[in-house]
Amino acid sequence: MRWLTDLPGRTGDLVLPSSHPERVPEASMPLGELAAIVRHSPRGNAYLSLEPDLRTFATDDGALTWAAAPRHALSVGGVHVTGDGTRLLTDFRDALSEARFSKVMLFPVAAAERRLVRSAGFRSLMVGAEAFVDTATFTLAGRKHADLRQMVNRGKKRYGVTVHEVDPRRVAASLDHLYHHWLDGRPLADPMALLIGTPCFDRPLGRRYFAARSADRPDAVAFVTVTPGWDGRGWGVDVMAREPDAPAGAMDVLLTEVITRLADEGVEVVSLGACPMAERTALPRRDSRFLRAIFRWLYRSSLGNGLFPFQSLALYKDKFRPRWEAVHIASWPKLNAWSLYAGCRMWGLFGRPPLTPLPAPPSEPRRLGV
Repeated sequence: MRWLTDLPGRTGDLVLPSSHPERVPEASMPLGELAAIVRHSPRGNAYLSLEPDLRTFATDDGALTWAAAPRHALSVGGVHVTGDGTRLLTDFRDALSEARFSKVMLFPVAAAERRLVRSAGFRSLMVGAEAFVDTATFTLAGRKHADLRQMVNRGKKRYGVTVHEVDPRRVAASLDHLYHHWLDGRPLADPMALLIGTPCFDRPLGRRYFAARSADRPDAVAFVTVTPGWDGRGWGVDVMAREPDAPAGAMDVLLTEVITRLADEGVEVVSLGACPMAERTALPRRDSRFLRAIFRWLYRSSLGNGLFPFQSLALYKDKFRPRWEAVHIASWPKLNAWSLYAGCRMWGLFGRPPLTPLPAPPSEPRRLGV
């Protein structure tokens, strides 16, 4: 199925002119400096910009990281604005146009950023929703939280699940083993690092790691990574991994403990991450009916959920009664069905993404991505 869905893209890569990513200026920004910029971004998944093997583009009003395919480019982790931001996007757009990219996409784009991307010539469309937990009001009490409370009680009382914050340098081997067990059980063989992220045990850069253990097992049965954002006022859940035979309620105990501990530290908001194709907010008035029909089909059909667990991911996060905010994708010069297809292909929805590798440096390793 993935081979067939990837066929139009592979055909286009073969018969249409390729881009020249080497012509796009690369910002020589130390990884620590980029991490400092990313922490100020108003999103938790901004840390995707710190994944290995990404290209960096910067101006005096911000920075972004991006990945290249033979004909398309996709920003990863959003746009990190330190000033107005318009120059960053227009210079990025122009540089990629000169390098013969046929489509330039930005993801994720928050609702508050749509005016900025529109001023740079990009058109945007809602492609999902992000779940936020208000730490000041989070509780397991009440009928609305009955399902979550039941699973938490089951995990704690029946299986003795406990949660610990761990040092990734000390437990990297066991957590990496767990992580690959989790990947092996997923529909997608690749980790989709441009959309979800990877644990980055060897380069935390401010990430925190929480693991769940059960009473009868010495090693972790589940873990999550959380990444800082919102200028230190919030954290975002990135990787959520569990053993296939983890006891029932292990992930529920883990996430509720993480939320509670962050709340005790004075954190204002916790993001549980985005759910692609989920409609949990009001739809924009000027919405494409054709593209919306495609989104709904992907979200609801067995074929779409065979490619990615769209429905189950959103339904799981619903248990936490979060506040949902719209997530958009932006595209230049046009936003159409091919934009959606190209973005999904670069995310790895149809198999291994066709990314153009970074050129090997002449003398020393590239500082970003090491």
